[in-house]
Amino acid sequence: MAGMLPAFTRPVKNQNAWRPVYGRLQLIISLVPLFGVSKGGEGGFQLDRLMRFVASAFTSANAEVRSQAVKVTLLLYSKVGSVVQTYLPDDLNPKIKEQLDNGMGGPPGGPPGPPPPAASSSAAATAPAKKQAANSSKKKKEGEKAAQQQAAASAAQRSQPQAQDHALPEHSQDDPRAYEAELASRERTLGPDHPDVAESLTNIAILYNQRLEFAKAQPLYERALRIYEKARGPDHADVAHCLTDLAVLHLEQGRDDIGRPLLQRAYDIQNKALGPNHPDVLAIADVLNSEDD
Repeated sequence: MAGMLPAFTRPVKNQNAWRPVYGRLQLIISLVPLFGVSKGGEGGFQLDRLMRFVASAFTSANAEVRSQAVKVTLLLYSKVGSVVQTYLPDDLNPKIKEQLDNGMGGPPGGPPGPPPPAASSSAAATAPAKKQAANSSKKKKEGEKAAQQQAAASAAQRSQPQAQDHALPEHSQDDPRAYEAELASRERTLGPDHPDVAESLTNIAILYNQRLEFAKAQPLYERALRIYEKARGPDHADVAHCLTDLAVLHLEQGRDDIGRPLLQRAYDIQNKALGPNHPDVLAIADVLNSEDD
């Protein structure tokens, strides 16, 4: 999917149309843990382009958009550190500036704050994804959950429900073995077709996706999708979220012929459930339309 990630940061001509901006910001929160951020051209979201989009969102008349912009900025800080501060507008709203300074340990040039939180990943969200990408799973549900999240999406936003009672130690969140152990435990206690098993599969898949190990991630997403379809039904939000993750995986590898139909199906589910004017639905539609350009 050449060009899918840049589609999220395209300038919005009508700044009063806050819903698409809000939906895109939600999706970005879910997708950054999956695809990363780069300062050059090595893949993932491009930091300068992303921060230009976020900076424009700080001036939105809508408070929810401004709040999402703050969340995106702090997420980026957790990934790349204080360089994010150099992209902030000089005329930033004082209240927003205070929130960002508190989250990033102080203004540029001030005494050093705490190191950025370790990055790891739906929620989209949001675990190796779902934990922060569990958060990405949450984000996945929220955002598009990203599409409702979905985005592409996740839209794709998994924003999120995530099983917090199964939270793993932070130091283990980059280690697939911790999630594999969780998966094995859930399979033993709940059976191989339980939705919680699908959540564990998605957590592991997101981690492999972060590492660009797509061949390992794909069968995990596909199994999770089968479980959700059987347990929840073909039109459930969890199905839409998983479709979004799987769509993004294919699109990232240029397999638009596989990814687009998956994303379209996710869009159809969310559109029916949320309506055509919901921010998550608009965000997915934006991505689908960008693929036609």
